[in-house]
Amino acid sequence: MPEDALAGLQGKDFLVKFGVKQGEAPAFDSESGQQGSYIKYFKDAETRLRFLEDVTDWTEVWMHFSQSKSRDYPCTGSKSTCPGCNHENQKESRASKRYIVNALGVKSGYVDLYKIPVSIIEDLIRLENNDGGSIQKRDYTILKFQKDDGTKYGVDKEDRDQLDLTEHKKLMKDHQEALADAFREVWGGLPEEDGYSGGDLYELPISKAGYLQPQPLKKVEKVEFPDDPPSEPAAQRDEEQQEISEAQLRSMSEDQITEVYKRAGVRLPDSWGSKDALVDRLIAALS
Repeated sequence: MPEDALAGLQGKDFLVKFGVKQGEAPAFDSESGQQGSYIKYFKDAETRLRFLEDVTDWTEVWMHFSQSKSRDYPCTGSKSTCPGCNHENQKESRASKRYIVNALGVKSGYVDLYKIPVSIIEDLIRLENNDGGSIQKRDYTILKFQKDDGTKYGVDKEDRDQLDLTEHKKLMKDHQEALADAFREVWGGLPEEDGYSGGDLYELPISKAGYLQPQPLKKVEKVEFPDDPPSEPAAQRDEEQQEISEAQLRSMSEDQITEVYKRAGVRLPDSWGSKDALVDRLIAALS
């Protein structure tokens, strides 16, 4: 969750921009008809899609899950403005990375926004690179299955075929508007809007030396969410989640971070360069 995500939104009136374009995000490291703005998740064992945007145009975003509203919403990217990062419920204070993309549901015939799990993004990037740098040249089937007491995802590529996507692309939905609406559904409005119920801006704990105070270490465990509600399923229950937020990790010393590695059962790299690189590897390993 980047700390500088309060940049102005081009062409929009929102102060907060949710996530970043995948092409502008740091490189991924495996080690280290529905209307409106509804963002779909994968409900069936197989979902065949024709992606309408190349991977670099997908939005990489961190999502919190609201226990009370049974739906997820985007992190603002800044602990000082995010009610999710500051939530008293430890499960809700954590966030999971997702990728947002417009796609045509081959079976339904509708264009919708989909939430892509982080666990298959590397496979999709590889498949796109092998297909001439565009993922729009064929259909892909997203697989959802149970394994090791959890839900896992995979992807199969279909035969390459030519399809005129011009009319379908006219129906694409705006990523930022959809994410903003998801935030509003939980908190009544964006932080700068009337009706926002997330409280005042938050102050980060500052030590006398002027640095963020390290937060106490917490046990890393798998999060269990309630059954999928009829309006918006709890996609986050399907994957492993960190007990410690990214903002807390980045405020820790290297010794504390290496201790989190041990508690999480993640192999410590032989070398890692900067402290941020060490955190990036841990997040990737737990995603």
